[in-house]
Amino acid sequence: MKKEIWMPVKGFEEFAKVSNYGNIVRYGRWVNSGTNKRYIKEKILTILKSKDSYEYRHVIIHSNGKKVTLNVARTVYETFNDIFLNNKFCMVHIDGNKGNCSLENLKVISRRDKQNLLPNVTGFNGVNKCGDNQYTASIVFEGKRITVHTCDSKEDCMKIYELAKSLINTYEKEKLSILQNSKLHNKIIQKQNRLK
Repeated sequence: MKKEIWMPVKGFEEFAKVSNYGNIVRYGRWVNSGTNKRYIKEKILTILKSKDSYEYRHVIIHSNGKKVTLNVARTVYETFNDIFLNNKFCMVHIDGNKGNCSLENLKVISRRDKQNLLPNVTGFNGVNKCGDNQYTASIVFEGKRITVHTCDSKEDCMKIYELAKSLINTYEKEKLSILQNSKLHNKIIQKQNRLK
C-alpha cells in the first residue's frame, strides 16, 4: 500500500490540506466569536454525499468567512497535478466507485466523452426517448445541442442522426479547407512565422 501523501489544497492553501487517498484536513485556526477569540483544532473533514443522482463526494470548508464546497475528486486531482480544470472537463472514477477518491482512481475526460460513456436506454447514440413511443434525434453542433427529428421509431431517428452527423462532418471538413486556402489564413501563418 502506498504511503499517504499530503499537500495544501490548491486555491485554499492556508485553510486545508488533501491527501492522495482523498482525505481532507482543515487546519487549526483562531476565530473571532463576539469579543473573544477561540482556537479551532485541526480536523479531518467529514466527506458528504450529494443528494442528487450523481452522488459526488464533497466537503465544506470556511474560507475568509464564507462556506465553500469542495468536490473531493476534483480537489485531489487538481492539487496533485497542479492545475485548475474548467467546466468542459469532469472527473471519472476508474473503478466506478464514487466513494474512492484516491488519486490513482481518478482520470479527467471531457463532458462530451462522459456523455458517450453513459448508458443510453434506446441503445443508439444521439437518440433519446422523449415520451410514450416517441424518440428524438439530437446532435451537438458548434457547442449547442440541436433536436434534429422526433418520431415513433428509434431506428428512424438513428438514421436521421447518422445523416446529420455526416453532414456536420462534411461541413467541418469544407470549413477547414476553405480556411486553410484563404488569404487570411495564409497571412496568419506568415505572421506566426515572423514572430518565431
